[in-house]
Amino acid sequence: MPQALQNDIAWLHGLLDQVNPPSELQDTLRSAAAEMLEGTAAPDARPLRDLPPDEMQNILKRLTIRFHLRNKAEQIHIARVNRRRERESETPRPESIREAVLALAAQGKSRDEVRALLAGLDIQPTLTAHPTETRRRAVLSKQRQIAACLTGRQSPDLTPAETSRNESRARQLLALLLATDEVRAQRLDVLDEVRNGLHHLSTIIWDAVPTIARDIDDALAEAFGGDESGEPQEAAPPITPIRYRSWIGGDRDGNPNVTAAITRETLGLLHQNARELWTIEIEHLRRDLSVSGRRVPILPELLASLETEAADSPIDPESLRHLDHEPFRVKLLHMRERLCRDAGYTAEQLHADLDLIQRALFHAGLDEPASRGRVADLLVRSRAFGMHLAAIDIRQHSRVHETAVAEMLAAAGVHTNYSTLEESARLDLLHAELRLDRPLLSRRATLSDATRELLAVFELLAETIAVRPNAIGSYVISMTSDRSDLLEVLLLMREVGLWRRVQTESGPRVESDLDIAPLFETVRDLAGSGELMRELFVDPVFREHLAARGNFQEIMLGYSDSNKDGGYWMANWRLHRAQADLARACNDAGVTLRFFHGARRHRGAGRRPRPPRHPRGPSREPLGAHPLHRTGRGHHLPLHTAGHRPAAPRADRQRHAAGGCERINAGARPGGQRLRRSARHADGRDQRLLHAALPHPYRPP
Repeated sequence: MPQALQNDIAWLHGLLDQVNPPSELQDTLRSAAAEMLEGTAAPDARPLRDLPPDEMQNILKRLTIRFHLRNKAEQIHIARVNRRRERESETPRPESIREAVLALAAQGKSRDEVRALLAGLDIQPTLTAHPTETRRRAVLSKQRQIAACLTGRQSPDLTPAETSRNESRARQLLALLLATDEVRAQRLDVLDEVRNGLHHLSTIIWDAVPTIARDIDDALAEAFGGDESGEPQEAAPPITPIRYRSWIGGDRDGNPNVTAAITRETLGLLHQNARELWTIEIEHLRRDLSVSGRRVPILPELLASLETEAADSPIDPESLRHLDHEPFRVKLLHMRERLCRDAGYTAEQLHADLDLIQRALFHAGLDEPASRGRVADLLVRSRAFGMHLAAIDIRQHSRVHETAVAEMLAAAGVHTNYSTLEESARLDLLHAELRLDRPLLSRRATLSDATRELLAVFELLAETIAVRPNAIGSYVISMTSDRSDLLEVLLLMREVGLWRRVQTESGPRVESDLDIAPLFETVRDLAGSGELMRELFVDPVFREHLAARGNFQEIMLGYSDSNKDGGYWMANWRLHRAQADLARACNDAGVTLRFFHGARRHRGAGRRPRPPRHPRGPSREPLGAHPLHRTGRGHHLPLHTAGHRPAAPRADRQRHAAGGCERINAGARPGGQRLRRSARHADGRDQRLLHAALPHPYRPP
């Protein structure tokens, strides 16, 4: 163990011993445990056998805190090592943004080509509705503050008084941690999960996203120097490849607690928190931009906007008393007021106002504050988070849609028993209905509670998309197995106006406001997914929907259920084949594909095998709450978990070594080493299956 890490662990454990000295019994147990590990303990030694429950609980609490303190010290040490390597190394860190950009430049790509490539990235980490973090936010917060104390003690210029106060603060936090319950007294409900997700979105993720954009700008500057296009610096918008999605409060498949009312409240909480964050950021920017019109030239467009806003939404003259020559601060006061009072102030208007401020800074000759200051960070955030922080996905089981559509068709007198029809008859009926532009139901229609609840969800989606279209992500259909599963959702969308036929000067066409994502999760559905999508791509009604959505299709692949259904090997083989087949189907149909990989980064849900030719389109992966707290604000680790950096094109990923398992690139994730070793002893067809199941981008010949 490195000496610096040993010192950190010793410091933390020493403070814990000061706050809560170990009892004689605990020392005895520690000695007994050491003897057991060394194999020198007496055969009948049972030091825990006669302990009362209260004493056992105290011991476990102390051991748990020691364990988490050690983990925190290791995280800080990792960050320290990474920072030292970045300072001392002449080569970029492997699989970093810097390495990727420098590698592309070495391949002869121009600045404009690399910018276009990076601007085309669409990375959407997704917060899942099944958090694995059981610790309370109160515990995590104290652990982060203790980590800050540990980091603070490493400063070389602390005075003795500052060192003493730092240690005192760490002891206080440890004392409070010992007095705090580790686990919640009651199970989380859906809105508790939403608030946990908001905690991560508004802290670690909110802080990390602008840093990723700045890393891209730094890498471009290092690789290419000045802008070779000769255009003004302000002409190049910041590259923002990351946007966030969330299933929390939207995933209702099998969870009756996620109702339309819960989803409405979730959307409200996300919007409210976004406006609060923006209000804070705008106030910080207002304090920064004490720019005087007597010192620098002011962009006429900025002055014109102030005249318009003074007429439309005047500000209390008392607030403007000291701002006669500070137009930037006046503009930001208007923005703050609109965030606080104007519900119609949109993300697009906010972005336009920030863009105006940045252009005005450039006009004033303040190039670096404009391109690298707070306003540049806020422009990145406005693209990534908007007024919603994360777009909500809605997921529901295909069987629920079938039941609701059958009930609606019966209530409208179209067909009395839709559920008994064969697939071909269902398609004929759905096609006939979707060629019409009319709702099925009257206001007096009698429907079951389940169908009314489902329609309430679609009404909420229509209402939200009308005012904040980016707040809604995709509509995911669990257990998709037939074409009718998607057409049924189109019929439900038509009922609330999300899908409609309109007359234009060029003729009739379809308008559709929502992306539909089929979820293939059983081995059987994965095997038939490519053929099903080919049928959909030539289906006349679905083709109209695709055209309305810009010929874009998101497809979700289920990992956990496919493992349960077919076992690890079969599931990974089918996932591998399905991705390749779906990519070919979309490519042949001229459809842009985005895969949504339904696997978190842990062993239980299965690993993500890549297809032989993975499409160059965007992708999504779930980002459970469990890794986010480990990043620790200020530890320089959030960039590796809060967002996915594009990996550099490695040479070992572009060539095949001769023979067997060596085709798996050396840069593959270490979690598959055991499987790789077993692959060395396989041959023929079995070896090909092993290769397909492992996380690498190539298949054997």
